[in-house]
Parts: sequence; C-alpha cells; structure tokens
Amino acid sequence: SRWRVSNSGPNTDTRLSAGKCGPKQPTRLEGADVESAKTVTGTARTPSQKTPKMVYKTVRVLLDHEIQMTARSRLVRSAVIPVLVLVLAACAGPEPEAQTVTILDFAFEPSEIVVKVGTEVTWVWEGEEEHDVISAQFESELQTNGTFTHTFDEPGTYAYACDPHRFPVQSESGEIIRPAMTGFVKVIP
Repeated sequence: SRWRVSNSGPNTDTRLSAGKCGPKQPTRLEGADVESAKTVTGTARTPSQKTPKMVYKTVRVLLDHEIQMTARSRLVRSAVIPVLVLVLAACAGPEPEAQTVTILDFAFEPSEIVVKVGTEVTWVWEGEEEHDVISAQFESELQTNGTFTHTFDEPGTYAYACDPHRFPVQSESGEIIRPAMTGFVKVIP
C-alpha cells in the first residue's frame, strides 16, 4: 500500500492514511516504518507520544475523578464521624453519678460506698454535734451544718473518719457505748 498525506482544511488533522484521503480518518501504522512516517508528515505518533491537547484531556479527566472522589470522601467523613462519636460515647458509659453521705450524730450513713473513678462524693451535715471528714487525701472543716465534696480520680479504697469521734467510746465494763465514726469509699475503674 501507498502512504499519502491528507489535509482537507483548517479543521482537519494532518494524517497518514493507507490508500484513502479525507478528514479525520483513523490511522494505524501496522507494519509500517513509524520513523519514515514521521519524516513524511511530522505528525505520526506512537501511543506513548501524546499531543498537548491529549495530555490536557487526560489530566482533566483525572482531576474530575479526583474532585468526585474528594466530594465522596467528604460525604463519607461527614456521615461516619458523627456515628463514630456516638458509638464511642455509648461505649464509654454514663458519667459517674454523684454520691451523698449523710453525717448524723456520731455516724456516717452509709458508712461504706462503691463509686467509679471521677465520681463526686458529698458529705451533708444533719446532726447537732460538730463533725468533720478527714482522710489522707482530703479534709473538711469541723462544722455542724453544710456540705463537703471530694472527687475521686484514682481507683482504690479510701478510709475516712470524723477526727473528734474516730475512736469508739467504751463503758467502764468495756462495752462499746458509741462506735468509731469512720467510713470507706471504694473507687473502681
């Protein structure tokens, strides 16, 4: 077959065609010498040699795809993140509830409580005698009314007492007239 250059006007590409002339006919250089075709027309290209217009179209398609993927990613993130926050909040469990210990005359009620880390315990004075709440970790004022609050941030068992009444009162015969005014807070994770 014979190779001819076809150029039919300003809107047509210069192409090599085998035996045909006309605008925009696809060209295949099967079995032909590509180098000699380049010499004749200056336009024959192998698939790896793209025109700037072809490169622009390829880049544009890739950018459009990236924009669509970014929009999808944002949509997925905007839907997934709130769900994850809710799931994690549910797994964490409820906030520890505050606990109250009533201080009666010569007794803490209840004298032993179990709470979770982060719980606030409030002691409330309701008796007529002066009492306080002391421990190695905290200490209230000696008082007859009011409240005292402490937050337990570490697991463990915390003993506390009323300082003026921390020892039991016994009769002369050894009988306990009034028990020691003590209590415990057990803090669990």
